[in-house]
Amino acid sequence: MRYTSPDKENTPEDILASTLFFAGALGCALRENEGVVVEAKNDLLKLVEPGKYSVWREENQIKIARMDEEHQQNPEIKEGTFLWIHKKGEDDE
Repeated sequence: MRYTSPDKENTPEDILASTLFFAGALGCALRENEGVVVEAKNDLLKLVEPGKYSVWREENQIKIARMDEEHQQNPEIKEGTFLWIHKKGEDDE
């Protein structure tokens, strides 16, 4: 897979730069405490445990966390599902 340019081999610096660009784009696209479910697959499995991950914006940063087992097993939570992140103790009104 080519991350930055289809006509050359990408260096680790190219891959890091493209990752930072994608994180910046997500930061622009998501509002505070909004997120999306991403399934770990393909090359990502070389780096992280398989499963569903929450990717969300919090305090102007992109955060990533593996979902708990209850959410891993829930068939209604699929890759691409949008999320609203609530911190523990927040009022759910």
